[in-house]
Amino acid sequence: MEKLSQASEKFPKLLEKARTVEEAVALANQAELTQCSLTLEFEEVSILDLFDPSRISKENETLQVVSPLAWVRVAKHECVLPFGGKKALIIRLSEDEGQYEAFFHEKQTRNKSHWTNISRILMHDNLTSCIRACDSWIKDNHSFMSRLLRRNSPRRMADATPKQYSFLRSKGILEESQICTFGIASDMITKFIYGSKGKTVKDGVKQRKVAKLVKKSQAQLPVLE
Repeated sequence: MEKLSQASEKFPKLLEKARTVEEAVALANQAELTQCSLTLEFEEVSILDLFDPSRISKENETLQVVSPLAWVRVAKHECVLPFGGKKALIIRLSEDEGQYEAFFHEKQTRNKSHWTNISRILMHDNLTSCIRACDSWIKDNHSFMSRLLRRNSPRRMADATPKQYSFLRSKGILEESQICTFGIASDMITKFIYGSKGKTVKDGVKQRKVAKLVKKSQAQLPVLE
């Protein structure tokens, strides 16, 4: 009974389906086997460490227990599933509500204007459940993409593209002699763009632009005698 009590706290919605105590215990045991906690310590790494095959492999093995899709963990409480092109699903922890929120991002361009449409699609109380719920959402709303987004898809197993190599080498992530698959390259690019290291780089670019504009405006001010 003690185990059942613990399970009722851990899997309250699941145990609502049980009709008997025995069935509840069986459901709890099954849930324990299939659950994979993604709230373990997450270590921020340097850009150069992102290519470490053992690190990426270990992360992917953990995520693959949760989902067959190519989710990328970019922070302790944040995962990204790039759709390719200008779309992505982003899961992050809401500090206000204490739950994990999933957002669908779609970048738009018209003439010289750029913006991103963001819509919240669902919420869950833990990261594992949120990822699995997003997988179901993708299957219902983007069934064709769900096949392309699988971690073991032929596309991800193929060689990285020249464009991917160019980006990774220009950022100092890959050396000229290093090669990788399309999937690993995609994961590293996602980590760079959405992770804290990439955000730091983009913030630095913005600061330099602002400083340049300020300097230019000061140079145009009339000199008072």
